[in-house]
Formats: sequence, C-alpha cells, structure tokens
Amino acid sequence: MIFRTQYILHFFCFILIHSSFIALGDISRMVILSSYSLLILLMLQNNKKANLSFMEITSIIVITSIVSFSFVLFGHFNSQIIYPFLLILYTSLIRLQKSDINWMIRVTPLLYLIINMIMIYSPLNFLTQYSIRNLEGRGLIGLDRMIGISGSPAGPDILFTCVLIYTVFSIDKKNLIDRINIFVSLFVLLWTSSLSPVFSAIIAMLVVIFPKQKKWVSFLSMTFWLGLIYIYRSSSENIQILLKTLTSLRVRIWDDIWKGMYREFDLWNWLFGRDKMVEFVGLNEKIDANPHNAMLYLLEFSGIIGVIVVIWFVLNRVGQINNANKISLFLTILLLYYLSMSPIPLTMNGDPIILYLLFILLGRPWLFLKSYKS
Repeated sequence: MIFRTQYILHFFCFILIHSSFIALGDISRMVILSSYSLLILLMLQNNKKANLSFMEITSIIVITSIVSFSFVLFGHFNSQIIYPFLLILYTSLIRLQKSDINWMIRVTPLLYLIINMIMIYSPLNFLTQYSIRNLEGRGLIGLDRMIGISGSPAGPDILFTCVLIYTVFSIDKKNLIDRINIFVSLFVLLWTSSLSPVFSAIIAMLVVIFPKQKKWVSFLSMTFWLGLIYIYRSSSENIQILLKTLTSLRVRIWDDIWKGMYREFDLWNWLFGRDKMVEFVGLNEKIDANPHNAMLYLLEFSGIIGVIVVIWFVLNRVGQINNANKISLFLTILLLYYLSMSPIPLTMNGDPIILYLLFILLGRPWLFLKSYKS
C-alpha cells in the first residue's frame, strides 16, 4: 500500500513540475524529497534492513558527502543529485512484490497518455509550461512526433518501450489492461518515432547473447560516448555527419560539453563537480545546457569521484543478476544505454517509473521473471 501510494504521489508531483504553475512545481520537488526522506527514516526506525551491502551504503554516503561539502564550502546545493540516491535507498528498503510492479506497469501508461493528451493536445494546453512545437514525423503513421508531458518525445519513448517489454515478457497471465497497454505502447512508439529506444534495444541484445559479459556490456553502455567523441573529433566531415545522424546530434553536444568542461573546470570541479551546468549553442542558435547524457550530467555535478562510485555500484549490482535472467539483464542494459542518451530520468523532471524500474532491477531482478510468484 505504501509503495503504490508513494508512487501515485510522485507521479502527480512529476505532472505539476511540468505544469504552467511554476510555484507548484517547486513545491512538488520539495514534496518528492521530503516524502522519500521521511519514508526512509520511518523504515529505518522500524529496523528494516536495506538491500544494500556495506560498500554500497558507503558509496551513497560518499555522494551525499560531496554535495554536503560543496554546500558548506561554496554555498552550492544540488537537490537533483540527491534525488536518485534517495530512490536507491527507498527501493532497497520498501516491501515489494511482483504484483506491485505489475500494478505500476498497468497504471502508468494509460494515466500518462490521458494527462499528456489533456496538457499538450487539448484546449487545456495552457496547463503546460512548454510552448507547443511541431516535430516532423518519420512517416510511420503520418503524424508529427508525439510531444510528452516533459515537452519532448524523450520520456514517452522509453516509458512505453519498458511497458511493452515488461508486459510481453514478464507478465504471466495478461488481462484486458495488459492487451490495451501493448497496443497503446506500439502506437506511441510509432508516434514518437524516437531512435534512442531502438538503439538501446540493439545494445541490450548483446547481454542476451553474451550474458557472461554482462559487466562489460554495462560498462560499454555507460561509457561508449567517450569513444564516440574521440572518433567524432578525429574523423572526416562525412563521418561526423553520419555520427550526428545516428545519435540525433548528441555526439556534437557531448563534444561541446566536454570542451566546455575542459575550459571551465578547476581541479575541485573535476574531482567533486559543481552546481552550474556547461552551456553550449544548440539548435536554432539557442543556448542550451542539457548534456543529453547521464554520465556527463553526473560528472558535472558530482565529479570524477561521483562517476566512479556510480559505475562501481551499477557494475557490482549487474554482476549479481543471474545469467539465466535474460529479461532483467536486457531491461537493465536498455535503461543504462538510454540514460547515456538522456539524463532527464535521473532528475525530478523525469517520469519516476524509469528510475523505479532501474533500481528494482539492480536490487531485486528476480521480480521481473515471468515465472516468479510473489
């Protein structure tokens, strides 16, 4: 009951964050942080044991210490970087059954789609803080690309990809809602016409084929962008155009961010991060700061030490997933690779289901087996 109530609270806070009522968005962020903090304290008080090793708890303390020291020494406090670590603690402490994940998967897509249609595609579109934009579709269903609640096709693309995969491969006895979700997910994926979930699924297939190499595939999913930057810089114009096309211009953004960090970061920033994002010139000559990459995002805010801790944590958890549990391995790599294309799910601006799924996968992967009975 606590899990489902907190998830619904978080989901509606996510809606308010993207609404035109900016003050409500700020309040919603405080509600998210305070509610998870309170639940974690209550569960610890009730002597609930976290599904975390000593070293993993230490790694979380390291990240929070970095943020705390930055606040004490420089007056910088980044609540966004605290948020995912609160979720790690919460998902490791909360009592959870497979039926809870099934419920989350069944409720989220239709709820998301209904609210999205109201906020973006109805006369009530004044409820969103984003200006409505038309992105040309890729000819799949004859419509412009779907714009999600967060103002972009990024968000609904990975949400409905996960819903589709989980519903098909992890739910044993499918009901009417499951069948509707499969149809809706396929339609939304065609409507968003996003390439990121497609590439994520292709990379994720590597771990299905080579499950014994799951740590290497995970590491590749989190760090491949560094190799692409090197190739991009050292290649001809034609190769650069190809790379920009394949990554939807992200490789150029990653290169710009990396150059900006090289110019602006001092030793402390490289080690521990800072609270200011590197800006670059984006599409239509607009100044942007979204790094479109979770590792770059973490590097900006928690430095090299924070990134090393996160990579160690993920690889340690992936190593504990049974090689025979192909669906959990596949979804984990899918989400890790997708985060390398978009850091938004790591922040409170992202749909909560993405981090919920990732952290439950890393903590209780057996819940994703179709054969598992709660």
